[in-house]
Amino acid sequence: MLTPVRVVADTVGFSSQLIGIEKDTMRIDILARNSLPVSQFDIPISWSSEAFNLDYLSISTSGHRTDYFNIAEAANVDSLNNRIALRLVSSTDRSLPDLPPDTGALVSIYFAVTGDPTGNTLTLTTQPYNIYQLSYTTDFGVYSPATLPSSNSPPCQYK
Repeated sequence: MLTPVRVVADTVGFSSQLIGIEKDTMRIDILARNSLPVSQFDIPISWSSEAFNLDYLSISTSGHRTDYFNIAEAANVDSLNNRIALRLVSSTDRSLPDLPPDTGALVSIYFAVTGDPTGNTLTLTTQPYNIYQLSYTTDFGVYSPATLPSSNSPPCQYK
């Protein structure tokens, strides 16, 4: 008996523009493409910049594709090493639908900014750390999507 193989071209990446909410707060959107319905996203994120520092404040799914998910959390925050692990779950009891195939923003991460990001580069990666791996969970199994490279160069536009 042959085992079916599914080939996906799913990706995860970051918004190309950093959004300054206030002079000391920044928002970064996490973008994803999924070709299968997804019940859970696990996304480790690391950041670096030589000119300014970011300290994690919060996440929000409001207005994004995952705004109906029951769980949207920072499963781990490692401020000392500039990394965070996000977990987004539609529902633990399968009472809510999986995220349908599409492309768009999943979640916004809010950071406190120390220093001046204007004209400087922020590098973001989805490098795994400790037990936190980049993965999408579907009815067909768990897999790691491709990561789109990211270097964001503000100037930030403050609202």
